[in-house]
Amino acid sequence: MGVGRKVIIGILVIGVLVAGGIFGYRYYREQTRVPDAQAVQGEWRVEGTDMTVVIDGDTIHLPDNASYSYTLDTSTGTVTYTAAGHSGSALYSFSKDEETLTLIEGEDTASGASSSSDASVTTVLVKISSSTSASPTTNVNVASD
Repeated sequence: MGVGRKVIIGILVIGVLVAGGIFGYRYYREQTRVPDAQAVQGEWRVEGTDMTVVIDGDTIHLPDNASYSYTLDTSTGTVTYTAAGHSGSALYSFSKDEETLTLIEGEDTASGASSSSDASVTTVLVKISSSTSASPTTNVNVASD
């Protein structure tokens, strides 16, 4: 076997090992990822403010005893919420470490296109803790970004 052939075989073996490593890593990340319904629960700070909200298994708790019931559609990445006869929805996404939750309201949740009647509003929540028993507040001492 010539030197050129050994080099080609070596490159192919390295390529297979690299591809296998990438596939294995992606498979591991997907298998160890927390389901959205669990990841969304906890105490969150609204980015750029001192306001916190608490999300439990079925309710988004806001300061001043306001709350919204919600449901997640994980197949479309949509959260639908209702309170006092009002309802709405938003596209949601988590950062890779699931410590940041981004909500985009005013988007067509089926296609992701902007609605012509509403301006798109983006709200970013930063996870403080996984506690669902914390009290939401508008005046809390938290580190700023």
